[in-house]
Parts: sequence; C-alpha cells; structure tokens
Amino acid sequence: MADFTNLVPIVTAAQLSAYAGIPETDPRVADAVAGVSLAIRRYCGWHITPSITETLDLDSDGGRYIDLPTKWVTSIIEVRVGRDTFLKVRREFDWSPIGSLERRHGLWPVRYRSVHVTLTHGFDSAPDVAQVALAVMARQLAAPSGVVSEAAGGVSVSYGATAGSAAEFRMSELAVLDTYRIVGA
Repeated sequence: MADFTNLVPIVTAAQLSAYAGIPETDPRVADAVAGVSLAIRRYCGWHITPSITETLDLDSDGGRYIDLPTKWVTSIIEVRVGRDTFLKVRREFDWSPIGSLERRHGLWPVRYRSVHVTLTHGFDSAPDVAQVALAVMARQLAAPSGVVSEAAGGVSVSYGATAGSAAEFRMSELAVLDTYRIVGA
C-alpha cells in the first residue's frame, strides 16, 4: 500500500471552516482533514491531487504492459529497468496519460521492483473530490463525539454509528470517487 501520509491534504482546514462553519482552531479539524484525505486516497489507490513528481518502483510480470498506480500522467521523465538500463520514450516504450506503460519491443522483466519510473502525475485540483472530502468531514464534525442520537421534546436527530470517527462515504460520494479509483485498489 502506498504511503500517502506525507502529502498535503485534499482540502485545508480553512476550506473546511468556510464550508461547515467549524472554527479552524477546533482540535478535531486537523485530524478530520488528514484522516478523510488519507481514507479517500487509500480507497482510490493513489494520491489524486495535487500534481506531484515522484519515482515509483514497480513489479513486473513479464508482459508488454505495466499499469502505473495513477489515473492521470502528465509527464514521464525517466524509465529505468534494473539499476542502469535507461529506456527511451517512443523508441523503447510508450505511455498513456491514464497510467499505462507499453514496451515497444520485447517484454518487461519478470521481477519485483524491477522497473523504476520517474513521472509527474495527479490533477492540479479535483473539485469533485474536494467536495466529497468536505461533506464527509462536516458530517463527522457535526456529530458530538460518541453521540449516536439526541432527542429534545418532539425532535429527534440520529448521527450515525460512527459519529466523530472513521470516514463513512455515501453511495453518491463513492460514485464520484470510483471515477478516480484504480481497479483492484
């Protein structure tokens, strides 16, 4: 599983505060921002936003194609097989913006972590993903910690079994995230 903990959150505490009217200084805000961003990224199998440059060490099964753990590639900077075999784009491999490498002649090696790809990928922004993150965070923070329901007079409010804790996505939110999700993530 990829380590998404060192990335900037999908939304900021200021955005959450503006969206939900919860003060940025509320001690729960930082955890909600970090936790929901991490949950979204783990569900989708990649970081989504922002656009970053990184080197990925990939396994290969010896075929012509390698799927990259991304759904939006803007640049392939370098592809290396093993320690010191550098491949040339369009001569030895091609790539797709939706995250696939194709070996033009021959096959990729059959080895774990044998293909090293330096690339720029991810969206500069993803407003629909940010909207999902904000909605989930607002629901989490609206429910008093540990309280599942409240009643006063003839009015009753139910918050949900995980009030104030783990991210819970609604079906409509999962439909948005599924457009960014890597198959098998």
